[in-house]
Amino acid sequence: MNPILLLTGLMALAYLGTMLVSGRTLRGSGLPSGTEFLLLGILLGPKFLGLISSETRAAFEPFNAVALSWLAVVSGGHYGFAAGGVGVPTRTMARGLGLAALSAGFAALAASLVARRVEDLSQAQLVLFALGIGAVSAETTRHAVRWVVQRYGATGPLTSFIGEMAEADDAIALVLLALIAAFSATATPMAGVPWSPVLSLGVSLLLGAALGVTISALFNIEPRKGQRWGILIGATLLGVGVSLKLGLSAVWVAFVMGVVASLASAQRIEIGQMLEPTERPTMLPALVLAGAYVSLPPSLELWAVAVAAVFARLLAKGLSGRLLVRWHRHSSAQKTNAVAAGGALLPAGILSITAGLACAAAIKGPIGELVLFIAVANTVTGELLGTPALRFALKQAGELNEPAKSSGLVRNKGAVQ
Repeated sequence: MNPILLLTGLMALAYLGTMLVSGRTLRGSGLPSGTEFLLLGILLGPKFLGLISSETRAAFEPFNAVALSWLAVVSGGHYGFAAGGVGVPTRTMARGLGLAALSAGFAALAASLVARRVEDLSQAQLVLFALGIGAVSAETTRHAVRWVVQRYGATGPLTSFIGEMAEADDAIALVLLALIAAFSATATPMAGVPWSPVLSLGVSLLLGAALGVTISALFNIEPRKGQRWGILIGATLLGVGVSLKLGLSAVWVAFVMGVVASLASAQRIEIGQMLEPTERPTMLPALVLAGAYVSLPPSLELWAVAVAAVFARLLAKGLSGRLLVRWHRHSSAQKTNAVAAGGALLPAGILSITAGLACAAAIKGPIGELVLFIAVANTVTGELLGTPALRFALKQAGELNEPAKSSGLVRNKGAVQ
């Protein structure tokens, strides 16, 4: 496919995403995680129809890096805050992080045990593989909760609680991405200091924090919106460029930048209001490009590894559902089946795909590609099982209005963003 034609198509997808978030068309339409656009990219990619060739895909790698980093900035900008800028309780954040770590640990352990038996992997490769599996298995995308809220008018204590849990887990996947970059880094700083995982992590944190503080300071003295856009975009591009040059995780640096900018600035609400509408328009073309990198496992042994990872994540989410019902003391949770509550945590999305792409770049060959395939499998599984389970759990709790409103547009002040 001609790169100009592909760019035109991606811009059209971005415009579609703008319409979806601006209210000019039906909200709550499409699939919550954007899986249809991911599958479109797989179909158009070099492994299937070949309309997006390997050469075209390589030409768009810088675009992909910037897009995924921008999504990390958006995630960091509202991390720890629910609808309306209300802070998520510390205990809920800790529990959300714990459930994400549980899911990541289960999947990483199961996949590593099977991979160790069926593939000849070095210790370093096995560590990177385990980190990658954990990163693509931790997420519960908040887009699923938002989709149910917008489409069915779901509102209530359990809806808010699941949404807050989904807000908390981004950090686990992104920390694992930082570790992947740290353990696979080959660059050497200009000062000639030997590059090490500890140094890599330290530089990542310092770079992201420095850019975040800079954004905060400039926002506090610059009231013009146009200039503020320049500050955000410029800082993101600088962070991506430096990260790629030093072999750091660009998405982790961008996430830290977003978190620090949000927490340090008196203009936190304004930062969130600027970033939030850009998420969907950026996500849709990024998913199409990500899909072009996906390939099926080339052997039955690797299929077995993928099945083990996906099944372990399902098991972990089932256990998480029991914990979620136990933690949520409101009477609505007592009406909810623990299995359905666990299924409600299954939906995955762009963060899992981002982690899969990062691991595919760090671990060359079939094993790296397998991590990306497992990320896709988790996303599709979450779409097929997780979204219906979420609807069922909220319906049991009496927080779901069926059928969907005919207008498709729900303006609910209690909606989870």
